Amino acid sequence: MKGIHFEIHTNDGTHRPARIPDGVRAYAIGDIHGCDAQLAELQAKISQDVKTMPAGMVRRVIYLGDYVDRGPGSKAVVERLRQEAKENTIHLMGNHEQLMLDFIDGYPGGESWLRVGGAQTLESYGVRPKSGSIEAATTTEIREELTGLLPEAHDAFLRELRSLYRLGDFVFVHAGIDPDFPIEAQKVSDLLWVRNKFLDSKLDHGCIIVHGHTVRRAPQVFENRLGIDTGAFATGVLTCAVFEGETVRFLSAGDAHVAGQGRV
Repeated sequence: MKGIHFEIHTNDGTHRPARIPDGVRAYAIGDIHGCDAQLAELQAKISQDVKTMPAGMVRRVIYLGDYVDRGPGSKAVVERLRQEAKENTIHLMGNHEQLMLDFIDGYPGGESWLRVGGAQTLESYGVRPKSGSIEAATTTEIREELTGLLPEAHDAFLRELRSLYRLGDFVFVHAGIDPDFPIEAQKVSDLLWVRNKFLDSKLDHGCIIVHGHTVRRAPQVFENRLGIDTGAFATGVLTCAVFEGETVRFLSAGDAHVAGQGRV
């Protein structure tokens, strides 16, 4: 697929190409949701792509959150991500990581995590309630067993996740932003959870928002945002957007071919 381009509108009414800093190639990966096989395949493709970088160029790998739930390999995904070199990797938090931590920490309503994919994560960590099934067990029983089985390194990884990362003219978040507020005034809850208010907005944010959270079968390319959650747990396709200079292109892992949809 031919690379796509975004524009930044300036204060004097003109516009210029949106770009990331020179000497950097960035890889942004959409929602993984326990799909470790697709993640391994995509990481291998990124490794091959990195070999084409000019000497002296720096890579950045940015994960947009939702590593756990729904797919079968949440534990494997967290372990794979945890082992990556931190100096060139950014791990953002998704709403599903926040739900998991809320459950672990016993916050009111934390049990809702079990209804949105948490059961698959529990299975991946080997949670086997004495009462016979996750559905039949009490919340307290499940929490205690998960706490005992969750490696400390995984717990620490989840708690250290960031909510936002900016690189040049692109801002990377999990869900999106509240278009009524500037980037520096965003609430973490909106960065993790916002949907229609952000998706329907045609406002100029002063940057291009790169996000996941909302599943589409192909990357969504708009003037003010780029959505790259292609629903790996349901479609089998995990998507990566590659940023270099003024150009964005895509890599994907899985069975289906991914091509970005046209600007709307």
